[in-house]
Amino acid sequence: MDENLRSELLDLLKEEPPFRRYVSRGDIPDEVDVEGPHEEVDRVIRRIIKLVMGDKIPRFQPILGKAGMGKTHYFWVLKDLEKKDNFWKAVYIPSPPSPVRMLLHFYTCVLDECGDWIIDAAANSIVERNYEKRGLFRKMSLTELITKTVEMYPGVMADIVKALVIYKMDGERRDLAKRWLLAENLSEDELQRLGVRSIINDDGISLAALKVLTTESNIPLLLFIDEIEGMYNIYGEEGERKFLEAIKKVYNEVKNIIIVVSCLEDIWDRVYSSADDTVRSRIEPTVKLRSFTKEDLKEFIAKTMEMYWDRQNMEPPEDRLFPFTEDDINEIFEKSKGNPRQAIRESILKLDEILFGKRIKEKEEVKKSEEYVIKLTPSVIADVIIKAIRSVNEEQNLEVTVETGQGQVEEKIGKKVAAIIEIKSGEKVAKLALEIPNIKNWNRSGGVSVYYVAKRLKELLDKKLVDFAIIPMPKQTAGAKLKAITEEMKDHLITLKFDEQELLSVVESSMNNTSCEKFKEIGNLVIEKIKIKTQEAQN
Repeated sequence: MDENLRSELLDLLKEEPPFRRYVSRGDIPDEVDVEGPHEEVDRVIRRIIKLVMGDKIPRFQPILGKAGMGKTHYFWVLKDLEKKDNFWKAVYIPSPPSPVRMLLHFYTCVLDECGDWIIDAAANSIVERNYEKRGLFRKMSLTELITKTVEMYPGVMADIVKALVIYKMDGERRDLAKRWLLAENLSEDELQRLGVRSIINDDGISLAALKVLTTESNIPLLLFIDEIEGMYNIYGEEGERKFLEAIKKVYNEVKNIIIVVSCLEDIWDRVYSSADDTVRSRIEPTVKLRSFTKEDLKEFIAKTMEMYWDRQNMEPPEDRLFPFTEDDINEIFEKSKGNPRQAIRESILKLDEILFGKRIKEKEEVKKSEEYVIKLTPSVIADVIIKAIRSVNEEQNLEVTVETGQGQVEEKIGKKVAAIIEIKSGEKVAKLALEIPNIKNWNRSGGVSVYYVAKRLKELLDKKLVDFAIIPMPKQTAGAKLKAITEEMKDHLITLKFDEQELLSVVESSMNNTSCEKFKEIGNLVIEKIKIKTQEAQN
């Protein structure tokens, strides 16, 4: 390669690196895939999908791998296979944000992924099967159609099919029916107008809705439950047991689905042993993701560089591995031992060495980042927020008491919150409920997790058990459902918005007892909100 060209390409690589991240996420598609490590898994999954297409009987398939082997990445492999096959749909199911209403979590994830498609498919199927053509001038009435349909789906499923029929046949109430099917909170007047008695906010009605939608749709759903061990890590044995019970209910009662769970290889035996005999008897033999071979690593780097040059709108160099050499590949492979995540890390470090002439302290930064990721758990975030509130209140001579949601509040509402905080000033007492969404990446939208938290805290406000609700959330969090429910909470809601770096800074500041503007801002925001609302009430 011409030395001038080489120098120009290296300068370009310094400005914008080709490797964007080394950890896969369920909400961000991966750009590069190497088929070798998951070829055997692909074969098993496609066989199971064909079986379910034929008999609609659910299957339960575990996928195992060590940390960094590409378990979360495999969801994006499934999405690519889904597009190629075009006769099934993959749905990402992260660990539930709390050990309650887990079936509602399943339902919400399905609706978020499938949206209009699954509602349209189910509504069309029900109406086409039950609508009777009675000649040119006489048509079957909507009431007659609903009555006939409900006979096939009695009990708790009646409201589901009624809403689907209205969605398909009643233009005036179509949007209202869709909102109800999307599990939005409707007013009493809206429920009466729709003619339903229930709302989709608990496990019973959520399971019923899943059963109707999957039975009436003609395309199998593959539910990809990522990191099944996650519930144990956050909520212990009881949380894991409840999660397995929820999966069992879905398996037993929902047709036309494939349940795929990813799990750490050395954790699976414990997860398997904690399941009851019924669940264990229905689990397919495990299948494992394999490590990178040296050829897999070369293919990954070549594909990554090819995409990089394409983004720059440049013809790629003749050497597909440039700026890496064969010796670089050998070194990366030996250090990573074929672990895909570690191989990407080592590739990043090697590229820094190539570009800057020496290894910058990237390994230290990676370790530091990993420590912070572990620290950003709901309990750690709750502790930091409580500490920030205490700090400001001490400056203003206010009395603060804190209790967890495991006492009286939990008994009244049937759920936990991170903390109940009472702030006392003279005779006045303000009670605040704090709950933390289960967020993996604070640089992305909080999505479903923040919505669930808002619903739980709104119940507390509606029951007048607390005066204010506090929700920390990523800055990029958005969504129509979340916007609607937060509007209802209005002045009683305190939102604390962070990106990942800000939250890491707050955690570090709290742990090291050092000054941080964002840390002070948390406490001041809470106190100001309380003062404003108290003054309004007095006026």
